[in-house]
Amino acid sequence: MGEFSIIFTARDFNKSIEFYRDRLKLPVVQSWDNGSSEKGIVFQAADGLIEILSLKPGTEYVAPAHFELSIGITDVDIFYQFVKRQGLSIYGEIGDKPWGARTFSLLDPDGVKLIFSEYSRKSIIK
Repeated sequence: MGEFSIIFTARDFNKSIEFYRDRLKLPVVQSWDNGSSEKGIVFQAADGLIEILSLKPGTEYVAPAHFELSIGITDVDIFYQFVKRQGLSIYGEIGDKPWGARTFSLLDPDGVKLIFSEYSRKSIIK
């Protein structure tokens, strides 16, 4: 098996790049710009990829819907403080969940919910 990726088209491609690359500091795996009609960027997010495409001229924007991204991280409390220092708005405050995760969430510029999670070793080892 390979990596899992999610692909969607952004309303404002540059704003999405600024959010994921410059604010969240996700590593860029690949990007391309074949003129105004074909731009894309791929970010590493835990063991998966987030691929964002630019809106092609003359194409109607359709907002991504009916999905959320859950991204596992090593220390959710440190990342939460980092996100707050970046000035990003928290959508779901940090907290412990009954299934053993500690999470918080943000909304990206297109309204995609990003859930950042850290699982306790007790919830994973059974």
